[in-house]
Amino acid sequence: ETAAGPAIVAVGNIVLTTEDLVPPASPPRFLVFWKFMTPDYVSAIGSKFVVKNLAFVPQDKAAPGDVLVTSAAGETLGAMQWQDRRPGDLALTNVLPKAYLMLMLLIGVMAAIAVLSWRQYRLISEREARAQRDAREDALTRLPNRNALMESLTALLLQPEPVAVTFVDLDGFKDVNDTYDHETGDRLIMAVAAGLTVLTPEAHLISRIGGGEVVIVHAGQGAEESAKATAARIISFLGDPVEIGGRMAQVGASIGIAVAAGNAATASEVMRRADVAMYAAKSAGKNRFCLFDAAMDNSRDETAEIASELQRILAEGRLEIAYQPIIDATTMQVAAVEALARWPQSSQLKIGPDRFIPVAETAGLIDRLGEAILEKACRDAAQWPGIRVSVNVSPLQLRHPHFAQRTLAIIDRCGIARNRIEIEVTEGTMIDNIRRLQPLFETLRKAGVSVALDDFGSGYSSIAYLRELHFDRIKIDRSLTKSILSSEVARNMIQATGLIAAGIKAQVTAEGVESGDEVALLRLAGCSEYQGYFFGRPQPASAITESLAAKPAAAA
Repeated sequence: ETAAGPAIVAVGNIVLTTEDLVPPASPPRFLVFWKFMTPDYVSAIGSKFVVKNLAFVPQDKAAPGDVLVTSAAGETLGAMQWQDRRPGDLALTNVLPKAYLMLMLLIGVMAAIAVLSWRQYRLISEREARAQRDAREDALTRLPNRNALMESLTALLLQPEPVAVTFVDLDGFKDVNDTYDHETGDRLIMAVAAGLTVLTPEAHLISRIGGGEVVIVHAGQGAEESAKATAARIISFLGDPVEIGGRMAQVGASIGIAVAAGNAATASEVMRRADVAMYAAKSAGKNRFCLFDAAMDNSRDETAEIASELQRILAEGRLEIAYQPIIDATTMQVAAVEALARWPQSSQLKIGPDRFIPVAETAGLIDRLGEAILEKACRDAAQWPGIRVSVNVSPLQLRHPHFAQRTLAIIDRCGIARNRIEIEVTEGTMIDNIRRLQPLFETLRKAGVSVALDDFGSGYSSIAYLRELHFDRIKIDRSLTKSILSSEVARNMIQATGLIAAGIKAQVTAEGVESGDEVALLRLAGCSEYQGYFFGRPQPASAITESLAAKPAAAA
C-alpha cells in the first residue's frame, strides 16, 4: 500500500551472468519494478488475459468469491472482481462483430430491395396509368380518342337531354400529306385540334377518331343549335390557309350533325347518322354542314345498291361505252372520239354517269371502272384507223402509284398505237397536285400518250399548271362556248386561250358546240377541233363505225 494507492512491486538482484567476470566489491544491487493498481491498468490486464470486467475494489466492496489481494505483511488491501465467462462467450465475442457486419449488410440489402421494389411499383403504376390514358387519348393531339368518345356518348344517351354529335372531316388533308409530308400533316392536325378546342368551349367532348376526322359532342337543351353554330365557326375558321412551318396548307371541312335524345338511339347509331350526314355534305360540294334526316339513309342504301350492281357489271364485262365525235376544224371530218361510260341498258337500274361514277369513287371501284373504260375504248378503236380516242380519268385514278404503267399495259395489250390514246383530266385535279402529276404526265407523254386538260375555264384556270404540266390539248368548257355569241368577255377568253395554247404548243378543242354560228366564231378564235351536239351526240361504237364508213360529212 502506498500513498497513491495499492501498487504491485517486483524486486530482482542484479547478478553477473558471465562466469569470467569478477563481481564488484560494492554492496549488491537490485532492480525494482512497480505498477499502481489503477482501473486502466487492471482493465488492460483483463483485456490481455481475456478476463471480462476485471477490476480492483476496496476490501469493503469485496463479494464472496472475489480474490483477495494482500500485502507482503499479510494485510488485505482489496479484492479482484471479474465476470465469469459462460460457455461460448469467447466464440460469441469473436463471431459477434462479424454477425453485426452481416446483419448490417443484410439490412442494407433489404433496404435496397425495398427502394428498388418501390421504384418498380411506381414505374409499373405510371406505365399502367399511361396505358390507361393512351387507351383513351389520341397520341398526336391528346384529345379523347374513339374509345373515350363512345363511352362518354353511351353515358350521355342514357340521359333524357338531347345530344348532338358533330362529325368533322377535313377536306384536303390527304393532299397535304401527299404534297408535303406526314410531319406537316401531323402539325396541321395539331393546329386544327387546338383551334377547335378554342372555338368550342361549350362542347361536352372533342375527340379525334383518326386521320382528319374529329367529333364534337354537345349535350343538354340547345345542343342542336350549339352544334350548328359550332359547324359554322369551324367552316369559317378553315376558310383561310393555315401556315405550317413556313408552308401554306389549305383545307376545308365537310361536317355532319346528328341529334338524339334519351334512349332513342345507341352511340354507334348516332355516330353512323353523323357520318352519313358528313358524306352528304361532302357530296354536296364540301366545305359545308348537313343535318341528318331519314332521306339520307335512303340515298345511302341506293348508293350501296349501285356499288354492288357496278361490281357485278365490271365482273361480267357489261359496261357500255358511248362515243362522241370530235371534228377537225380544217377538214371538218371526225378526228377523234371521246369515250363516255354508260350504265348497261340490261340493268334494272337506270342511272347516269353523274351518279354511278361518284359512287365508284367512294366505293373504291374507280380504278377498275377506269381501266374497263380504257380497255373497251381501245378494242373498239382498233376498227377505226387514224382516229384518236379520248378517255376521261378520275383524280383518284391519278393517285394510284402504278397508274401510268397499268394504262400503258392495257393499251399495248389491245394492240393499238399509244399515240392514238389521249387521257383527259379536269382542272380540279390540278389543285395542290402539280408536283405529283409532273412525273406521271411526263411518263405518259414520253410513251406517246397525249394529255388533255378538260373543262378549261370552268373554275380554277391557272397559267402556272399549263406551263409546268405541258398539256397536249386544252378543251374549252361548254359554258364558255355557250356564251360566245352573246358575251364579248367569253369571246375574248376563248381567243386568249387559243393564244396561250399556241404558246405552249397545245391544240384547242371547243366543247358544247351547238350551232354553225358558234363554229364560225370558234374558228376565228383559233380552235383546232369542235365537239358538241351540232356534230353528233354520244353514240354506240357501231354508229361510229357506220359514220366513218359512210361518205364524210360536208363542212358545216
